[in-house]
Amino acid sequence: LCTLSTTTVTPEMFVLSNFAARLIILGVGYVYPAYECYKVKHNQKVSSDVLQDWLSYWLVIVLFTVGEVFSDIFLSWLPLYNEMKVAFIVWLWHPKTQGGKYVYHQYMFPRLQRHESDIDTFLDKSKTRAADALAYYWGLAILQCQQLLHQAVTFISQQSQPAQQGGQRYNVSARNAQEAAAGALLSDPPKDD
Repeated sequence: LCTLSTTTVTPEMFVLSNFAARLIILGVGYVYPAYECYKVKHNQKVSSDVLQDWLSYWLVIVLFTVGEVFSDIFLSWLPLYNEMKVAFIVWLWHPKTQGGKYVYHQYMFPRLQRHESDIDTFLDKSKTRAADALAYYWGLAILQCQQLLHQAVTFISQQSQPAQQGGQRYNVSARNAQEAAAGALLSDPPKDD
């Protein structure tokens, strides 16, 4: 006699985990739209409106992705939160709803247009600061490497010179020299007196 176990279906069985939601969002929010953009790019008969719609979508999805980092921290406890994110992304690109176009024209474009010069100024200053910081830290890294190399060469040359020990001369073996060089590279740099 065969008995089948009865399983009660609960709403929790249909709730998306964070991992499953992330996979679905990657698929419907990035992979599918990217493929649609690929088709639009290589289609000779596409109107500029279609290109504008996809460009609007990508601008909104960037804003969504940045906002998602913070919303996940504060809102992930909400029931069906992951499902709402998936539904929102589909709403953004779906041809019948064109949510990306709506969000861009109603919310993003007016604010970006109003603050465009401030944003450009901030970005230009940030580029200059980043380039200056990169040059400064690159110079420090080069200087540190030079000091370490100099210490290693000095240490190896001192260790490989004949030494007096108990009245007998001896040479440091190649293995001891390698160990000494490794020790010099791992040790702290000497302090200037």
